Formats: sequence, structure tokens, C-alpha cells
Amino acid sequence: MASIRRLEKHQARTAYLFITPTVLLFAVFTVIPVVMALYLSFTNYDVVSQNDWIGLDNYRRLIEDDLLWKTFRNVFLYAVIFVPLNILISLLLAMLLNRAWRGVKLFRTFNYLPTLTSSVAAATVWIWLLHPEFGLVNGLLSYVGITGPAWVSQTGTAMLSIIMVTLWQSVGSNMIIYLAGLQGVPDYLYESAR
Repeated sequence: MASIRRLEKHQARTAYLFITPTVLLFAVFTVIPVVMALYLSFTNYDVVSQNDWIGLDNYRRLIEDDLLWKTFRNVFLYAVIFVPLNILISLLLAMLLNRAWRGVKLFRTFNYLPTLTSSVAAATVWIWLLHPEFGLVNGLLSYVGITGPAWVSQTGTAMLSIIMVTLWQSVGSNMIIYLAGLQGVPDYLYESAR
């Protein structure tokens, strides 16, 4: 009985030893910054001068700011358009690429590659592609006589551009999930459905 308790204590110490680095990293890089940000939100902190406690004034100013409500509206609009389009395009691609035809693996790879691209690199490339003066998209449009807009700068096209770019980068990962689900369905169920 005593040897079992010693073993349990040893296992507990070993477990705490293994989780200590993770807990310390979590505390240093997550908990402490969140607590500091919460504290600083109640002050007039500006890096240079002394921070004075101002209570809820920052939050009052935030609620009265029209930009906050415009941001909420834009995020809601983005979500309402992006989520259904992401699901629909991913599912359609998965259904299209679920067939056993020649070169299908290459098309699956091409559709998945944007997912592997870092967000910063993708944003940089898309900013160049959508540039109003020397961007590739407006250059191609000019060949057919269309003057392209300032895609990211104009109010009418900015949301569409952002949705298009984020769809380009996120459709591949959902497509793989749907494709795995479609390939997990046994053949006899397809035959029964026919």
C-alpha cells in the first residue's frame, strides 16, 4: 500500500514537471498580457506620459463612437456572406474532386495550396494583384476595355475583395474535410441510393 502511494506521488511530481513549462509559457504570453491590457483599458495609457486611472471613460467613448457600430455591421456582413460561400464552394469542389479521373490529385493539390500560404504572404500578393494602378487584375481588365476599381480602397468593392481573398485561402482546408467525408462513405450506400 505504501509503495502504491509512493508511486502515485512520483507520477504526480513527474506530471507537474512535464506541464510546468507549458503553464509558465501560457501565463507569460497569455494570462499576464490579458490582465495588463484589461488594467490599461481603465487608464489613459499612451506609452510616453504617466497613466492615470480614468475608470470607464474609455468604454463610454468607445460606445459613443460610430466606428464601433460600423465595425460590428461590417463583421456581421462579412460573416453572413463568407460562411455560406465557404461551405458551398468547399462542398462543390469536394464533390467535383471526389471522382476518380486522371489528374484529380493534381487539382486537389492546387486547391489546397493556398491554405498552406502564410496570411502575410497572401495579403502582400493580393494587395499587389488588386492594386488600382499597376495591379494584375486591373491590367487584365484594361485589355478588354474595362477600367478596374480601386479594389481594396473603395467602399463598394473592399468587402467583396476581402471576402474573395479569404475564400481563396480557406476553401482548400474545408474541401479536404468534405472530401475525406465523401470518400468515407462506402460504395454500397451510393449503389443503394441509385
